[in-house]
Amino acid sequence: MTFSWKAGRWLLLLTGALGTMTISCTNDPETFCASKVVEVCEVLSGCCTGSADFDKEDCELKLSASCEQQFEVEGVHAGEYNFDSGAADSCLGKIESCDDVNSTATPEKDQIKACGNMLTGHRPAGAACGKSAECEKDGGDFPTCYANEICAKVILSEDECSFSFETNELHQCVPGLYCSIPDKTVDPSTPPSKQALEFSGTCKSPVSKGGKCFADDEPLPCDDGLYCSVAPGDINASTCESRKGKGEACNGSFECKQGLLCDFDGMMSVCTDGPDTQGAFCFVPPECGNGICDNGYEDEASCPADCSFCGDGVCSAGEEGNCPADCGNTPVCGDGFCAFNDGEPATCPEDCCGDGFCDPGEDANICPVDC
Repeated sequence: MTFSWKAGRWLLLLTGALGTMTISCTNDPETFCASKVVEVCEVLSGCCTGSADFDKEDCELKLSASCEQQFEVEGVHAGEYNFDSGAADSCLGKIESCDDVNSTATPEKDQIKACGNMLTGHRPAGAACGKSAECEKDGGDFPTCYANEICAKVILSEDECSFSFETNELHQCVPGLYCSIPDKTVDPSTPPSKQALEFSGTCKSPVSKGGKCFADDEPLPCDDGLYCSVAPGDINASTCESRKGKGEACNGSFECKQGLLCDFDGMMSVCTDGPDTQGAFCFVPPECGNGICDNGYEDEASCPADCSFCGDGVCSAGEEGNCPADCGNTPVCGDGFCAFNDGEPATCPEDCCGDGFCDPGEDANICPVDC
């Protein structure tokens, strides 16, 4: 059985991280977020590729909302939580380029400690909890709500990984190592909570290239830059192999190097570059004149070539001379347009009859072919 830990950053959903910048020391998460968001959106503005543009307003609005939600702004002001801007600044790391935004590098030990101390509460180790922000700094490297049930003191270790109710300590492997836990033996005399939450294991290095990534049907993590190549018919013969480069055949994006996607090229699936719009808050502006009315960006005022339709009841730019049905012009017989409101079914049957529909203003005398 294996157990691994990865430090998450509060904006991985959208950007991967925020950048470090010189800011005044503050325990106000709103001020902290405002400074960080301006900085990271400035970096992200240069990450759109191809013909894509950057939506600055969307970036600042969404990242601000995510940041303030992550740092429990209302709870901090109410005294429920403590916010440490110094720890937050160290946790989020340095973002100076698009490569920093897309980086998946393993966080350092000090960075993990900082992430665990950004937002803390007032419940001591051993108290019940629903999230880590409720637990107070009570020894160890940082507090956590272990299994979403009990506040524990996290101790980063290079040797052991374990949890004990006697100490309320959660020993966790340092970055780059994983926790290998032997299968538990059920003891009927041990309380269910103790059996469910207590464990003891050993910190081990990930599997290197060519090594087996399954043992007794249990998966083992491969080292950075590798993936587990599953052997058909015998899963325990699977090995860790190098991630594939551009143009190489693949079965999924997990096999490709960072920044590449596994996509079908018409003959087979290969590792390839992502779309031109890759990057948070990037979009491709619509092209006026392509015959498609993009309602999200175009309308009759901005793109009459795509969004003007004779008969829609709106006299759009360019319709004045050729769309009497919308613009109220004097009916012109033979122009191919049937102006119902101007009585053309009776005066210009050549424009209105023969479409297979008995329209308003038509009858069996005017358009017998339709009515």
